[in-house]
Amino acid sequence: MARRKLIGALLLGCVATGGAAAHAQSLDSFKVTRPGTVLVDHAARLAELEQIGPAAQKLCSVTEPKVAARIDPVPELEGRAGYGGNDRRATPFDWAVIVHGADTFAGSPTGLEKFMALSTTWARAKAMEILEDDVAGSNTAVVFGLKRTLSTLIPNWALVRTDPQVTADDRELVDAWIGRLVTLADVNTGGMNRAQRVVDCPANQDTSNCNNHRYLRDTVNVMWGALAGDDKRFRKGIERVRVALQQMRADGSLPLETRRGARALWYQNYALGMLTTIAEVAARQGYDLYAMDVDGRTLHKGVTFLIDGIADPRIVHGYAEANVAPGPGGHDWREQDLRFTEERGRWHHMAWTEAYSARFPDHPNTVRLRRLLPGLAEDRPLATRTTGGNASCFFLRR
Repeated sequence: MARRKLIGALLLGCVATGGAAAHAQSLDSFKVTRPGTVLVDHAARLAELEQIGPAAQKLCSVTEPKVAARIDPVPELEGRAGYGGNDRRATPFDWAVIVHGADTFAGSPTGLEKFMALSTTWARAKAMEILEDDVAGSNTAVVFGLKRTLSTLIPNWALVRTDPQVTADDRELVDAWIGRLVTLADVNTGGMNRAQRVVDCPANQDTSNCNNHRYLRDTVNVMWGALAGDDKRFRKGIERVRVALQQMRADGSLPLETRRGARALWYQNYALGMLTTIAEVAARQGYDLYAMDVDGRTLHKGVTFLIDGIADPRIVHGYAEANVAPGPGGHDWREQDLRFTEERGRWHHMAWTEAYSARFPDHPNTVRLRRLLPGLAEDRPLATRTTGGNASCFFLRR
């Protein structure tokens, strides 16, 4: 199996951001206006939590499931063939980042101590800096696993890194490590000829360069761009929302997600989670991507389709019938897998709705979400990796 260190990723990462202009605002006009701010405006959010009271503040302190007592660095990530083949050995690290990051944000001195001990240990070990392709020579699964970790690590590190107790040396160490990982993650995925692939995803290209895998890639880019003040990476996230709206059908469905058989709605939800997270990062820099409109297609329309599908899954059957990569079990596409509406262990795949509902409390979509899925409130705190961590701590307002 091919093993690629950072230099390999650099050679493979010379990729242009595709997609024609689809909105009145030029892509070049998007710049990072508040370097260091990713998902959370520290002062404003702490004031909101104080106003909401103890019940809301407790959401930032997750006690179950407990963080593993010892989390050794993973020097390399491996790709495994087949559906869901990403390396899961970094999962305990991901969860610890979520818990300690939110604890630190809420003012816990032990949270900061634990976060820094963990992050500096992994940074010094150069954890996850070696990526191993799967047996078929594809890097799709292994890069996906790295992106998923980064989508949690970057926004939580942003909450921690400016604390007065964090030394300049430790800040430089972790910043440099994450920067190397971001470079490793910002590559085209697929088979061995991926160096020649482009992100517009014509028929002969690997789908992972334009479906939810690509959305996650640019979620990482927009987060790191905002943290590091890197306009080029920041714009990749903006452009990905624009391209997603170009891909979107008039009814709000995303073609590359809703063809996924029994998991058509699952992947519509998954993709929306990343797109709304990009929109939230952009909002902290002063840009409203929810208002972006491509021939009447908006993020709101995508959310509406999802809600309609949860209420009546038959609306997705015409697309799900294609049954492309439906996932484990090969379930009947007429029986949509709606488990994403429920908590799954420590993760909740609808955590993104905390940000959406907080921003649009009176939107018809939010009203319908509350009525259709009252269990979301009972499952709080809602946390997941691909939307930045503890979304209830970061966004819940009422």
